[in-house]
Amino acid sequence: MIAAGVLFAASCSKDNAPEKKESIKLNLTISGPSADTKAAKKNWAAGDKLNIWFNVAENQTVPDLIITYDGTKWNAGSLRTGCSPAATGKFVCVYEGYNDLSSYSYSWYSNSEWFNFKRPKEKPESWDSYCSPLVISTKDRSLGISYTFTSNTLTATIKSDDWLFRTLFKVLIKNHASLKDADYYNLQVHDITNGTYAHVTGSFIIAPTTNPTYAPEVRSGAANNYGWAGGVQESDGIAFYYYGFTTSDAEITFKLKEYGGTEKTYTVTGKTIAAQNDRCIGIALDYTSFH
Repeated sequence: MIAAGVLFAASCSKDNAPEKKESIKLNLTISGPSADTKAAKKNWAAGDKLNIWFNVAENQTVPDLIITYDGTKWNAGSLRTGCSPAATGKFVCVYEGYNDLSSYSYSWYSNSEWFNFKRPKEKPESWDSYCSPLVISTKDRSLGISYTFTSNTLTATIKSDDWLFRTLFKVLIKNHASLKDADYYNLQVHDITNGTYAHVTGSFIIAPTTNPTYAPEVRSGAANNYGWAGGVQESDGIAFYYYGFTTSDAEITFKLKEYGGTEKTYTVTGKTIAAQNDRCIGIALDYTSFH
C-alpha cells in the first residue's frame, strides 16, 4: 500500500524531466458520448480529439495527453513535459468541438486551468459573449476514469454513461446565402413566459485534485446572465451552444444580432425544452424566419 501511495503522489508532477518524444501506446475502449438518437453528437468522427488530464500542475497550459480518432482507432501524441502517470489512478478527458485548443485563450486563475472560448466580433448590448463549441467531458473527481499505465501503455475503458455534456442545448441557424462568418453573430434565447434566459458559458476549467485517488475536476466558466452566445461555424449552419435551458409550454424569443447591423427576432409559443447532461439537444431555425 505504501508503494502505491508513492506512485499516486508522483502522478504528473511538475519538474524538469525531459519531454517524452515517444507516443505512448493505447489500450482504450471508448464508447460514443450519447446513446440518444437525437443528441447533437452520438459518435466519434475522424479528427476528433480527446484531451486528457491525470492531474493539473500549477500554471499548466496544455493537457497531459491528447489522443486523436482516425475514423477507426484512437492514436496518442506525446505526454506533456514533466508528466509521468502513476501505475494506477484516474483521469478526466474533455472533447471540445473546435478540436483545436489553439482556438482558446488560456489563463491560470484561482488555482485552475482556464480555457476561454473565442469572442464574437462585438459584445451584444455591452455584455460579454463567447463562441462556445460543443463541450463534453468524462465524469470527474471520484467518478473519474480508472486507468493503468505500464510498459508505456495506457489502459482504460470509457462507457457511454461516463460522459457528461457541458453544453446541453444548441440552436442552429441553417445555412443561407445571406449569412456571414459565424463570429459576426450573437444569439439570445429568452423565455418570455417565465422571464428567464438560456444559460451561457465562457470557458471550460480544469481544477487540480488534492486527493491522489481522484481525477481532476471539470467546471464551466460563466459569461453573461442574459442568454447571449456567439456563433460557431458548422457544416450545416451557424450553431449557438448553451450550458443549459429548461422550460415548459413557454413563449420563447430568439434574438439574432449581426455585427454592425440590426437585431432580428423569431418567437415560438408552447415550446417545451428539457436539457439533460447525458446529451445535447437542439433545434434548427431558418434564417428567413427572423424579422
